[in-house]
Amino acid sequence: MKVIRSIEDIEFEQRTAVALGFFDGVHLGHRQVIESAVHYGAGLMPVVLTFADHPREVLTGEPVPKLVTNEMRITLFEKLGVQTVVMVPFHELMGKTPKQFFEFLENRMKAEKLCFGFNYHFGRGGEGDAGLLADLCEAAGVQYEVIPPVKVNGVQVSSTLIREKLSEGDLKWVSLLLGRRYSFSYIVQPDKQVARTIGYPTINQQIPAGVALPKFGVYASESLIKGERWPSITNVGKRPTVHGRTVTAETHIFDFEGELYGEQIEVELTKFVREEKKFDSVEELCRQIIADMENVRSGELWLAGLRKLWYNTDEQDQENGGNSDD
Repeated sequence: MKVIRSIEDIEFEQRTAVALGFFDGVHLGHRQVIESAVHYGAGLMPVVLTFADHPREVLTGEPVPKLVTNEMRITLFEKLGVQTVVMVPFHELMGKTPKQFFEFLENRMKAEKLCFGFNYHFGRGGEGDAGLLADLCEAAGVQYEVIPPVKVNGVQVSSTLIREKLSEGDLKWVSLLLGRRYSFSYIVQPDKQVARTIGYPTINQQIPAGVALPKFGVYASESLIKGERWPSITNVGKRPTVHGRTVTAETHIFDFEGELYGEQIEVELTKFVREEKKFDSVEELCRQIIADMENVRSGELWLAGLRKLWYNTDEQDQENGGNSDD
């Protein structure tokens, strides 16, 4: 997949179907917009046009915590079948009027179809909305699709709601709204290695500023290493017992041996276990670490046994011609 990071580098030979939006988190609503472009067909190349920085952050000066990094957004776009991502600085397009922005899409982006959400805004100062863009498309003979609100259990999917649920540690809702497990992917760095001293080494990943944070505490997790999933336990927070200052994710990967320093590892959080706590001593912290690991590991072993039982039963059914008493 090709990634273009400046409008000066845009040069398409093929006509395109363009998905428009910032797509923070690439949640279920965003996926509807992107898949509309990807599956349109008609020989059009599916493209995402987005920004490297959040427009609201640029316009207001107020930080907007992002659910995923730009590189993770790009990875998620590729998984959905996007062939080219145009991820440019917002200032390169923010001065265009709605009409100029549409002409940019028609001429420079070679858009033959535009896909956007019901609440999409564009053009200088956000003057244009989805209705105006639909009108411009109709006048110019450009195909378009406006994606209506997407709801889960009667609740409208939005990045704002996902940030809220994430800060509460409500991973069930976060996963439902994203359409996948919440995860992060950062470089593994050396650290104080407190857990290593008691026989439970961890990988340590600093969470950069500007990222939406999960509720501080301990989580059951899964770590993805070279395409393989490993059950793990992750602490997200500032490690108050050892006077930590930066937000860090510390993950112990069950049964894994080997060094991962310098590797970029994706960690999926699966269940909130307990809140972060400052202990009176490192010894008390170590006892709690062991208890947390035993708690999570026992749950993982139970799930593994359940999976084994299920698959064995399924295999037995196949041997019996798929017949059962149920």
